[in-house]
Amino acid sequence: MEIWIAIVIGIVGGVVSSTIFYFLLRGLKPSIEISPYIARVDRNGTIYYDFKIINKSKRPLVDVRAHASLAKRVYAEGGPIYQTERIPLIRDKYFELGGFSLQDQNADYALRFATQSDLGSAWASDSDHVKLRVIATDSVSGFSKAFVQQYMTKRNSIKPGLHKFGNELDVS
Repeated sequence: MEIWIAIVIGIVGGVVSSTIFYFLLRGLKPSIEISPYIARVDRNGTIYYDFKIINKSKRPLVDVRAHASLAKRVYAEGGPIYQTERIPLIRDKYFELGGFSLQDQNADYALRFATQSDLGSAWASDSDHVKLRVIATDSVSGFSKAFVQQYMTKRNSIKPGLHKFGNELDVS
């Protein structure tokens, strides 16, 4: 009888410790917010389109990478499909993105990915959409996570102006 009690205690202890470990590790994944708006910015006569992200983790993120694409609806023999075109970003990799802190006067927890591609012309139809994918790695745990933001309609997604500074995702 004593052996069965020892087995049950061992199993219960293992389940409890695994559950605690799981919840601890869940908190060590990257957390990023992506602006729902693409900022259309005129910089000295050159038009740029900016995508903004904010690291919501307290810890820095490393190996931050982004990929933007435009999906255009085309018709094939079986019906409509999407063909994707890569939107080249001026810089698509960052070594480090600072941890989130409202006391950070420089907002090192936020960054923008920009393109000079003419999205205004390339995004011709309301059936097309833009997708931004970002992947980042937590600097402490080494865990990576992917984030996706889809911009479904050009008129609701592209705003003239700059993204607001710091913890804001809006464009003004």
